Amino acid sequence: MANSIKIVAIVAVAAIGCLVGAYALRDSEEQVAQTPIAQNDKPTQTTDAQTQTEPEAIAAQRKVSEDAKRDYESGKDADDEGDYAKAAEYYEKACDADHAEACNNLGYGYDSGEGVEQDKVKAAALYKKACDLGDMLGCANLGYLYASGQGVEQDYEKAVQLYEKACDADESSGCTNLGYAYDMGEGVEQDYKKAAKFYEKACDGDDMLGCNNLGYLYSEGKGVRLNHKKATAFFKKACDGDEPLGCSSLGYAYHEGNGVKVDYEKAAELYEKGCDGDEPLGCYNLAELYQDGKGVKKDAKKALEYYEKSCELGDGDACDKAEELK
Repeated sequence: MANSIKIVAIVAVAAIGCLVGAYALRDSEEQVAQTPIAQNDKPTQTTDAQTQTEPEAIAAQRKVSEDAKRDYESGKDADDEGDYAKAAEYYEKACDADHAEACNNLGYGYDSGEGVEQDKVKAAALYKKACDLGDMLGCANLGYLYASGQGVEQDYEKAVQLYEKACDADESSGCTNLGYAYDMGEGVEQDYKKAAKFYEKACDGDDMLGCNNLGYLYSEGKGVRLNHKKATAFFKKACDGDEPLGCSSLGYAYHEGNGVKVDYEKAAELYEKGCDGDEPLGCYNLAELYQDGKGVKKDAKKALEYYEKSCELGDGDACDKAEELK
């Protein structure tokens, strides 16, 4: 039986960072595994480029004390230096003084367990405070927790409301996750056209997961007219923007000749880039190429190595493949 190459598809973004949850689909006829839509499951921290857009939020932030602003900046400096515990201390002081971005970043610490003991309930409370103070990343991050049921009771409709609030304020990650909700029919009626619309807005705002997801819709003809060349262009934008899933998706396009000429060497190069970014499907597909000797020299040892990495990253099929090669 032929080996099963994995295709990469859509990913949705969360507010603070980017937690990524991937779901794998299989095509029984072609024996191809596809990574469908995935939500960004990592929180995102607020950066200088991410500013509030609501007039009320701007007004509120003007009232934040200079001490709170300095604490927030000190927190970011500590973050940059890798001293997450010190960063959390500064963010907490600033958040206590109603600095919205500091609350979001402190929430990220509790969400990811960086600098503090992981506590999803505290993360949710801090994201809510950030959101209420006008930080749209906080809204998007809180939305993801509601969608995934982490720290709060799962509520897809509440998640959609929060994604809408963030997206309306041009927070691109909120748009990606809102697109994902319409793509999967979570909290709203499934609507691929709306999914494409929100992915496009996210991509225009340089959210690379949004670009990847929009590319997937074009590759499948869902909500848009099937167009492999457009799909490939969006996958390339995502990959060039350092989204590993975009690289794996683009690699699959070269593997299958979708929108580009078949080029196994290029596919291998792109799968490797995806795998280097800890994207399990890129690792899986690269293992397949080494097992088959396509685009690379046939090497069972390297195939096993990449299957094992994909397995460690959560791909159950790769675990089975690794066992077969041992």
